Amino acid sequence: MSGESNTDTTGLLERDMKFHRLVGISCCSVFMALCASMLNECDAQDKPKLRVGYAHTEKEARNELKAILADHPDLSSWKTRQAFIRKEILKGAGLEPLPKRSPL
Repeated sequence: MSGESNTDTTGLLERDMKFHRLVGISCCSVFMALCASMLNECDAQDKPKLRVGYAHTEKEARNELKAILADHPDLSSWKTRQAFIRKEILKGAGLEPLPKRSPL
């Protein structure tokens, strides 16, 4: 009889350990998702808005351009925006830092 109860206890312990691992992994996943969303919100507030794969109407484009012009009224702020957009495009294309040039 003691052999059967030992087997039952081992089975219960294994099941409990699997359950606790699953709960731990689930909690970690939720925590990581929350952290990522919080970082995205912070980044969205600090960085200029870049278009990511959507089109809009001519009226929406004009409104967006007016908003950009209001945020960047002079040449130096346009140059800053240009540098940021260029850097993000290169980063998105996996080209940051740029590869070293080879001799022709």
